[in-house]
Amino acid sequence: MDRLEDEAERFRNMLNPSDREPFALTRLADMQMELRSIQTQRVDTKEMICMKRLQLFLDSMVDFEKTLVAIGFSEAKQAMAYLWASVRFLLKTTNPTEKAFDNVLDTYELLGVKLIKVSEYTSFFREVPAAQEYLVNIYKDIQTFHSLAYKLFFTFRPKLWQKLHKPIWKDLKSTFNHIAESLALHAKDIKQYGEPYRTTCRGYGDSVSDDISDSTVMVNPAEDVEKVLNGMYHYRFALRDLKRNFEEAETKRKVEMKTEVRNWISSSTKIEELQQTFSKARICKGSGRWLFKSYKRVSQWLKEGGGMEEEDEDNEESEDSGNNEDNNGNGRNGDSANSEGNGTEVKKPRKKKPKRQTKGRLSQSALWVHGNRGFGKTILASLVVDELESLRKREEIPEDSKTYYFYCQEEDVELRTYLGILKGILHQMVKQDDYIVPLCHDKMTQGGCDHLSNADTAKSLIETIVQYNPRQYIIIDGLDECKPIEIRQTAEFFTKLVDTCNNTNQEQGQLRLMFMSQDVPEIKNYIAEEDAEDAIIALKSTDNAEDIRAFVKKKLLDFRRSGESLGFNLEEEDRMQIESIICRRSEDSFLYAYLAMESLGLHQTKGELLQEIREEILPAQLWKMYEKLLGNLKDKIERETGGDRVWQKSKLLLGWLVCAKRPLKWHEMQAILSFDAQKAEVDFDNLMLKDNVRKYLGSLVHVLDGDHIRLIHTTAREFIVSNKYKNKYIKQNQVQCQLTSLCLRYLSLPSFTNTKDYESAERRKHAKFGWFSFQDYACSKWYSHIDTFIRECSDMFDSDVSEDGGEQGDFIAALQLFVDTHGEEIKAERHAKLEISHIEKFNKMPFYDNLLMVWNHIYTHQQSKDEERNKVGIPQIDAALLQNRTAVEEYKPDERVSGERYIKDFYGLNLYKCRRTLCRYFYVGYDTEAARKSHENRHDRPFPCEVKGCTSAPIGFSTNKDKDRHVRIYHPELSEGPTVFEALSRRQATGPARFTCHLCGKNFTRKINLSGHERSHYGDRPYKCSFCERAFARMNDCRRHEKIHRKDR
Repeated sequence: MDRLEDEAERFRNMLNPSDREPFALTRLADMQMELRSIQTQRVDTKEMICMKRLQLFLDSMVDFEKTLVAIGFSEAKQAMAYLWASVRFLLKTTNPTEKAFDNVLDTYELLGVKLIKVSEYTSFFREVPAAQEYLVNIYKDIQTFHSLAYKLFFTFRPKLWQKLHKPIWKDLKSTFNHIAESLALHAKDIKQYGEPYRTTCRGYGDSVSDDISDSTVMVNPAEDVEKVLNGMYHYRFALRDLKRNFEEAETKRKVEMKTEVRNWISSSTKIEELQQTFSKARICKGSGRWLFKSYKRVSQWLKEGGGMEEEDEDNEESEDSGNNEDNNGNGRNGDSANSEGNGTEVKKPRKKKPKRQTKGRLSQSALWVHGNRGFGKTILASLVVDELESLRKREEIPEDSKTYYFYCQEEDVELRTYLGILKGILHQMVKQDDYIVPLCHDKMTQGGCDHLSNADTAKSLIETIVQYNPRQYIIIDGLDECKPIEIRQTAEFFTKLVDTCNNTNQEQGQLRLMFMSQDVPEIKNYIAEEDAEDAIIALKSTDNAEDIRAFVKKKLLDFRRSGESLGFNLEEEDRMQIESIICRRSEDSFLYAYLAMESLGLHQTKGELLQEIREEILPAQLWKMYEKLLGNLKDKIERETGGDRVWQKSKLLLGWLVCAKRPLKWHEMQAILSFDAQKAEVDFDNLMLKDNVRKYLGSLVHVLDGDHIRLIHTTAREFIVSNKYKNKYIKQNQVQCQLTSLCLRYLSLPSFTNTKDYESAERRKHAKFGWFSFQDYACSKWYSHIDTFIRECSDMFDSDVSEDGGEQGDFIAALQLFVDTHGEEIKAERHAKLEISHIEKFNKMPFYDNLLMVWNHIYTHQQSKDEERNKVGIPQIDAALLQNRTAVEEYKPDERVSGERYIKDFYGLNLYKCRRTLCRYFYVGYDTEAARKSHENRHDRPFPCEVKGCTSAPIGFSTNKDKDRHVRIYHPELSEGPTVFEALSRRQATGPARFTCHLCGKNFTRKINLSGHERSHYGDRPYKCSFCERAFARMNDCRRHEKIHRKDR
């Protein structure tokens, strides 16, 4: 029975240190006394509940303990103490919460019915010692259940487990069912092989007599033992198979659930890619580590109990670990390892502590690190993220610490909003911890949305999850790239969240927050004045001077001879001059140093490079450095054969990158290039660029996985689009006019009309060769480009403009073509609230009437209900879009089209797109039709049944009220109220139930009852009250309701 003793010890080690002694001292009598107290209290408060569900379990466990004693297991009382204590404290803890208490009773009933009276087989366990394995496994299964319950109800504060218990318990039901199956397997084998030894006792539930070990059955010991051993061999295989099958199914279920939750959160997929990109940008060893050495508050924020240089820091760290263990009840090995290791170190000399430092506590849980634009703060933020991971692996911070981060990007709508930040942080929380996935899934099923679109929902989940984790870090970089309202909301929520965690735990450090940005007042307003000295870190212009110098030296190595490049053959004096000039002019701008080195690297000869350095042509201002870099890029490209054409392509790509209404993927930009507007065709084969975007835009862009393209810095966009700098390469209004014309011409192709001449065979052919790769963008953004054109492009036109005049003439022709193609479906009646003052700038233009008509149509469409606003707005384009997508979906991403071209080269990997234009998945899409269908079902019937695979509600409900009613009827165990005592029906069956529901299999004696029942599956209510319009599924219900109105009269 050593294994049973080991199981008891394992359970003991799982307990919080403070719980070990109370559990070890608990006996059956203590548990029974607690049970009587609960029953008395419920009688007094008239809150009786069916506690008889405990009976089978308790009788079996009393019997189990006496059997252990009877076979001579010396540690029986101690092993059972942990079981009785689990029952006692589990019932005591959950009793105040009705549903939790009810769930626990249900589970005890589930397990109790699978247990048998093992005392009848005492001789079996004594005569065949190997059979004691059954007892070990029974104990192990029961304590597995108790371990799961303990983690939920004992390691979290009551307010927290009350939020968690419903979704977590529901998620654990599959595990409880597996435990019940395992207990049934033990019972079956005990009955089968223990029958020859069985002793019949007086009755189930009676006291077990003292002579329990006497056998009244004569057996052949040798023969029977051999049979048992052979049977147990097969039993172990069956048990192993049962466990393996459960684990495989459970793993699959959890993966699917996690995928559903992550799809629902629908956070940007680029955050982790950005982290990798920024980490790779740190090309110099030790770059940025001055942040931890020069600013002790940062090192304190990172580590366990304060900075490494503070007095008694190691003891503080050990004490913090102990507090963590006591308060959160997780007894983690990482904490104890730190405590033991630090105890052997030599204490450092006493130093003055920071202003607000107290033993075992942080000086500040929230930090705001700010510096000038281009300082390299984003690279520093990525260093902090990597440093935390390194500290965790070295066990210098708790092993189960979590790090979440977010990089705000002005050019990406998904990365510059408050909701986007919340979703990004929540996505990482879900990714890193499976335990809280059911909580998010439960919120998802209740929300009624296909994706997380409500900031309050995201906030409530984050607030719960940060209380669950004992240590977490949040780093948010670049808040200054968001609008002021987004900055204020983010700063307010996360700073309050830190305060809440500190106040709840009566100690600092459970949640640690770092903002990294420019100096903006919106953040400062949310940091208390008394905390400002500790919480705000202003980076000095000299902080990164050595990093910039090291970077320049490192990049100068690229100017040497390597591979096929002869290099510039620079003298040491030349290298020192370059280093000196760039370091001096960059001041604290890492970005300037980067752009300067990239610009110099574009030169083709040593003479050109030295001339720029010696004559100090290198500009001092950042915006002029952008212009210089673009100029050098132009010169480099134009030197090559056909360079002028390549440069024209480069300008086009850069213009589209900064002026598009959402970030364009590389295959979408290729589609624009491959669209021959004059011939009205898409010719990927002849017009597709063979090189990637770096060939054309060089170091101005980052290329991320999945065809995502990002500018090197937000200042690049500002330089290109701002009238302040008047760059001579890209004219924003010209690019906007060009993109507007492209959308109008593209949507005027025959593939977007109802013309009968465009046959399905031609559509499939066009789908195969990439004709529809630009449709997701054009269909969802054409009206936005018209809006921008009206607001920003009027200065391009005068009264003399003609259709032959460059971008202006092209727009006039494109607009006319669009009106000619779709004019019959463009609303002619002017909207009553249409504001035309901003469009009057064009009133002398020959295209004014067309523009006004299209703008009126767009405005009218935008004032429609959500269902209409989620369409393109022109019926024949809407219809054509669906047909085109159907044609594309006939292919596979890896399917070869011709030669070396594949479908994914034209459309990417996700071919199944949502049909709603305002949905993110309209252009992101899914890789399977099933995933797309599941997504769209949540649009149409956004309230699905919480029970996966429920045949009674296969497509969800249109309102939450209908879903709740369905749950009450078909899944009463999931409703908020406790299980009730079921009354026996007095009604007698009048005949055979001949009418069967095709959805759930339930039978009815009358067809009218079946019809009403089937309507309840879908929430259909065809019978409306003639007084108040309230609807009902059954006519009798409606009539009964109307009687209320008649009485009132």
